[in-house]
Amino acid sequence: MDEMGFLEVETPMLTRSTPEGARDYLVPSRVHHGQFYGFAAIAADLQTNPDDWWFGSLLPDRQCFRDEDLRADRQPEFTQLDLEMSFPRQEDIFGVIEKLMVNACAVAGIKATAPFPHMLYKDCIRKYGSDKPDMRFGMELHESHFVFSRGSQTKLQIECNVFALAAPGGAKLFAQAAR
Repeated sequence: MDEMGFLEVETPMLTRSTPEGARDYLVPSRVHHGQFYGFAAIAADLQTNPDDWWFGSLLPDRQCFRDEDLRADRQPEFTQLDLEMSFPRQEDIFGVIEKLMVNACAVAGIKATAPFPHMLYKDCIRKYGSDKPDMRFGMELHESHFVFSRGSQTKLQIECNVFALAAPGGAKLFAQAAR
């Protein structure tokens, strides 16, 4: 990140608790009785507009904590890197992130090459039904309403688009499982 002109700033974990976003874990102060610090979910209160700084790019990083119910894509503790940039274009952001990911993968012994494939949000939702698709298996959604006759659509009360996944070899697996 130094090579790309970012100033790395490690922000504190204990901050004043703020009402926005995820709930904070609260830590009572031993020195100030009745007062609490917050393990904030993000360091939003410490991030200023980089346009106000003499440098144009800031990289705050720190451990973050969320006091929320667990989900498959959400952990209570994580490390967050925020890229604060002055007047970036979309391709600037892609370039920085791609270089960061290629270098991080190299450190882990994984070869990655940029540029990464890009996809519009609307195309992503249309093809995969998610804004974070797993594209390793080619499981794209296919419009399938034309399979049903007008009478069948009425009888089945189909009043919207119908999509299906193609699972090559799936019929054979289904037949074996049904036996």
